[in-house]
Formats: sequence, structure tokens, C-alpha cells
Amino acid sequence: MRRVAARWRALFQRRSAEQELDEELAFHVERETEKYRRSGYSPEEARRLALAAFGGVVQAKEAHRDVRGLPWLEQLLADVRYAWRGLARSRALTIAAVLTLSLGTGATTVVVSAVRTLFFQSTAITEPERVFTVWQGWPGGFMPGTQMGQPVYSYEHVLAFRDGTRDVFEDLAGYSYEPVSLRSGESARTLSALLVSGSFFRTLGLRPALGRFITAEQDRPGGAVPEVVIGYDLWQREFGGDSAVLGRTLYADSRLLTVIGVAPRRFTGVMLGLAGDVFIPTAVYREPPPGAPTPRHERGPASRSW
Repeated sequence: MRRVAARWRALFQRRSAEQELDEELAFHVERETEKYRRSGYSPEEARRLALAAFGGVVQAKEAHRDVRGLPWLEQLLADVRYAWRGLARSRALTIAAVLTLSLGTGATTVVVSAVRTLFFQSTAITEPERVFTVWQGWPGGFMPGTQMGQPVYSYEHVLAFRDGTRDVFEDLAGYSYEPVSLRSGESARTLSALLVSGSFFRTLGLRPALGRFITAEQDRPGGAVPEVVIGYDLWQREFGGDSAVLGRTLYADSRLLTVIGVAPRRFTGVMLGLAGDVFIPTAVYREPPPGAPTPRHERGPASRSW
């Protein structure tokens, strides 16, 4: 405990400790000088011999500091002070150093966040290691019909793949991102929707935060029911997390949909960087809204990206 106290005092009460060290060394040198004077040497010669016998005052101080203090911490603080003074003398260098550190830290944060999201972040998907993306091979290279790096399939293709691979996959689902105009009461805004096949949630093994999910009945001929599952963030942001949201009606591109459930927290889709606010059965969305002669999914390739 005495040693710890001495080290602490040497670090934070440096001036007092140095003064005591000077007084102690001066006392020892004076005693040695007096011994030589009694042996007949002159005062100057006696002091010279005393200093030589002592081995050097400066060296003795350094040895004492190494024992009593924390040399590595003192050196670190000295280096920090030296670096700070150097940066203060050169403002241009300081600005360049700060910008470099900021850019490096920002880039590292982005990379770490992406890796964490891709590989380490907990997800609502049950057994994510068993979930795969299905790609269609093409003779001679990549499939020519792709969008945003993903293969483009029609809704009929997805259902055919699902029915034709039951002995290969436990389940298979399709999805497509689509901007929709969503209106609830008097407020309307454009949000990102996932048009999903009826087995989407079941395939991923998800559990609703509230209510229930869309089922495979939606994919059967004549089985489309105007239902919608809203995202957890949208539920909190627009509806205050109220459980009474179940049964409410929303308009998505003039289609009247009933809220049947809320997606689990942190689940916004299956593509990094693309988040879905609502999940709508594709079979429902393929039906033209009132007054629209052609279904929206027939008007452009973007809505056929599965």
C-alpha cells in the first residue's frame, strides 16, 4: 500500500515529490562531502570526490523516478503533450489530421455496421442459415434478365418453382419491392412495399409482433383477400404501437386493405439497403384498383422483379 501511495503521489504530486528527492540527494551528497573534508581534502575537492562516489545526481534521480512512479504512463503523457504542441503550431496539419481520422473512423463504422448487419446482427428469421436465394442458371453465362443484381421472374414463375420443387425445398416464396401511395385517414405518403407471395412469412419462419401473417391461401385462384401486414417501425411511428391497429383499413394505390398483423422488430425485408414499410399479397396487388383498366404490374418491368 505504501508503494502504491508513493507511485500515486509521484504521478499527481510531481512537484512536491521532486522537491523531496532533491533534498534527500543533497543530504547524502553533503554527508559524503563532509566525510572527505574530515580526511583533509579542500571543500572543492571533497565535493568533487563526493559526487564521483555517489555516481552522478542526474542518474540517481532517473533511477529513483523509475522505481517510484509509472514510467510508461509518464512517457505517454509526455508524448501526448508533445504531439498537442506540435499540432497547435501547425493548424493546417491539425485540420488534415482531424479530417483523416474522421474519414477513417466513418469508413470503418460503415464497414463494421454492414458486416454486423450481414453476419452478426440478430434477426427475426428463424434458422437464417437454412434460407437461400434461388437463382436460375442460363447457358453460357449469367441470366440476361436481371434487375438490381437480382433475377427477374414473373409471379407465375414463382408459383411454378414452388410447386415443382417441393421435393427439394421445404418451402419457396417470392417478393418484389414496389413504391406505393399509402393513405390512412387524412394523411398520405409514398412508402416502400413488399409484394409477397402467400408463403413468404412462413418460408422465413417469422412470428408476428401483433396479429397474424398473410397465408398461402392468397396464392390460390380466387383466394386473394385485401389484407396487409405493416412493418414494426411504421406501426410505432404512425400508430403509436397501438394494438387497435388490427382491423384498420389503409389505401395502397387506391386499393382498400385491412391490417391483419405487424411484422417483427428489425425485420424490413431480405435485401440489404432496401426496407419495406408494408407487406402486401401479390395476388391482391395484381387486381386492378377501382377505375384502373390495367393492373399496375403489367405496366413496367420494375414490378416484375422477383
